[in-house]
Amino acid sequence: MRETRKPKDSVKEFREEVERLRMENAYLKKMNTLVQIKHNNHFQCFSLRGLSKIRLEGALICIATNLKKWEIMNTWHT
Repeated sequence: MRETRKPKDSVKEFREEVERLRMENAYLKKMNTLVQIKHNNHFQCFSLRGLSKIRLEGALICIATNLKKWEIMNTWHT
């Protein structure tokens, strides 16, 4: 015989699945941005070792990218 689910469990499972998909989508958007930054700046690999150093290096790359965008916007407006 086929199992019947309680409506409460189905709603809870549905909400968990929606939340999982939302988080996955946010992760993919973030990864897509990082891939574009790496490609545009010819960034091949991290030159430092260790998670904290890699995070710092990644932050510096993001800062450099934002400064480039800022420079383009300022030269366009003047």
